[in-house]
Amino acid sequence: MKIYCYFLVAIAAFFTSAAAAFDVDGYGIVDTHYTTGDIFTDEEDGRYAWDLRRIKFSIKDDLKDNLKYKLSFKVNADKGLLEFDDAYLTYEPIKRFDIKLGRFKVPFGLENLQSTKTLPLFERSIASEVFTLSRSPGVSFQYKNSFLGVELGRFFRSAEDKDYEPGHVTSIRTRLFYGDHKDGLLHLGMGFNNEVVTDNKLRHEAVIVGGSVEDQIKGTKLSPNAINTSNFEIAGLFHYLTLQAELFSQRWVFEDDNPDKPDSTYEPDYYGSYMQAAVSFVGDGRRYEDGELEPDFKNDQFLEVAFRVNYVDLDYGDNRDYANSIDLAITYYPTKKIKLAAQYQRGDLVSGDVGDIRLPETGSAFSLRMQFVFD
Repeated sequence: MKIYCYFLVAIAAFFTSAAAAFDVDGYGIVDTHYTTGDIFTDEEDGRYAWDLRRIKFSIKDDLKDNLKYKLSFKVNADKGLLEFDDAYLTYEPIKRFDIKLGRFKVPFGLENLQSTKTLPLFERSIASEVFTLSRSPGVSFQYKNSFLGVELGRFFRSAEDKDYEPGHVTSIRTRLFYGDHKDGLLHLGMGFNNEVVTDNKLRHEAVIVGGSVEDQIKGTKLSPNAINTSNFEIAGLFHYLTLQAELFSQRWVFEDDNPDKPDSTYEPDYYGSYMQAAVSFVGDGRRYEDGELEPDFKNDQFLEVAFRVNYVDLDYGDNRDYANSIDLAITYYPTKKIKLAAQYQRGDLVSGDVGDIRLPETGSAFSLRMQFVFD
């Protein structure tokens, strides 16, 4: 299905504007980590490691006044492969309304829809990693004006196990925003995803601290028929100060003939949240653009300090896996194209049978990052 999206965009670009000049941009990220604590494996504990986090480049252009496309690729450093990422067409039949067709992010979650290269911390929160979906082929319809945005999408989910039928996701997201980020801007949003799942024995897995280490929180394996996820998001921009928070809740749905259907008193009860604040000391704080909070440079420089607390609770019957962590980072852009950052993380994980005496596993990580943007 991914390759079909790329053919669709490539054919549209060729026949609509065969002589168009491509707009190519991208970025690369290199990290180094020092990790310690019993939350890590023996190989990860007390180790320095470097990680080619991402190399990504995009090709985009306006085919007509109301039609544009985007193709993006990323390098899988571990496998030495070039992989597809985004591939979509955006059509605006009337002002303030657009239709997007192809492969792109499911429109759900404030932090999830923000690019990694502009985050105030190194990665998205644990909650965003656990409860948001990745890119999928599909179509979305969006209306937006000077204070409101509404997007509805339908996406295809392929089955990893060929014995199972393909699934789909229906997604809706709404956001309200008011004000100016220099004097004070408030963003409120809500989202809902209904995912008809494709495979058996699904479970949540995520890294709590340490970047690209092995997954640390691992929920119960179950075989639901559908998963319903909701979120509430809030953000405020007050010149040099940016505040942001999200709350996620999730319900796993089991039909009556599902052999995994749990007793009503033991249905999965999953929650997650994060709260963060960022203060800029060089630059003009962050700016709000199409639902994203991006650095607002001054004289091509930007310096920001950010703090975040994270929480995830995966409670099912006698099993409860929950984790929390704190992140503190400082980021400096000497130019718009170069980003230098340092981050400290500390996290706790409690997992296993509720009836057992469970002591938390703890760990911390110190990381450095260099990012280069090209266009």
